[in-house]
Amino acid sequence: MKKDIIDMVYKKYYRDVYLYIYSLCKNHHETEILVSDTFFKAILSLEGCEVHLKYWLLRVGKNLWQDSLKKKPQLSIEDDYIDQGKGPLEQLILNETQRTVYESIVGLSNPYKEILIHYYFNGFSLKEIAEMKKVSPGAARTLLYRARIKLMAELQEEEIDGF
Repeated sequence: MKKDIIDMVYKKYYRDVYLYIYSLCKNHHETEILVSDTFFKAILSLEGCEVHLKYWLLRVGKNLWQDSLKKKPQLSIEDDYIDQGKGPLEQLILNETQRTVYESIVGLSNPYKEILIHYYFNGFSLKEIAEMKKVSPGAARTLLYRARIKLMAELQEEEIDGF
């Protein structure tokens, strides 16, 4: 890959990859490491492949995160809830309602969380999500519907206006 192509890919997809990986690990420092590893892997192995580049980067990032979980020693429950401080994601989400909605999405189980993030934050269509997950478009639509229902139930528990 040429340097200018690498720069273009990095500038175009950095934010999406960062937000997606952060939604998985919820740790800014670990997210930075995983994002840089993701783009490093792209430099090494993505020669001339432009098809679904964004999805490929997100998938590599998720795989690296899963690998890092396997290598990490198991932490106590209290360690998982230590405040990681404010970072770029919190600065993007200024409104308290938006923050609550995002936290509710991140708190959902993995298939629901992933489809909501891919559909609303990463801008993938249901057809693209179906291809990624290797399911029919109808199954992807049903999963998105169920994810929305779960999210609305979570938000109603939080008593967010408009839900």
